[in-house]
Amino acid sequence: MTSLVIKVLTLTALAASVYLFIDEIKRGRRAENLMNWVKTNHPAHWGALPWAARNISPLGGLTLLHKRRIISDPYFVAEFKTVRQFRKNQIIAFVVGVSAIALIPMGVTYWGWQW
Repeated sequence: MTSLVIKVLTLTALAASVYLFIDEIKRGRRAENLMNWVKTNHPAHWGALPWAARNISPLGGLTLLHKRRIISDPYFVAEFKTVRQFRKNQIIAFVVGVSAIALIPMGVTYWGWQW
């Protein structure tokens, strides 16, 4: 019979991956809304970005605008910080999921958990 620890770790990894997936959707939508806001309210700044930043990686374009402090609008700054916070949460969820999966073979090999 499978050890309870393996079941808990598997469910933890599953929950982390579902959270990661949902958070990526939220982050993408938030970044797209912010990109559209910048295109509407600051078309000159958006047009001044390199082609790749505008078309291939719009989030990179938003990052350039934020790092260079080209747009100092409080709405832009707040929304960009929210988008960055989503990324930090995703990294934490990824680490939790990978750690949970990595502990299973270690537990089976060294700690006598039953698979």
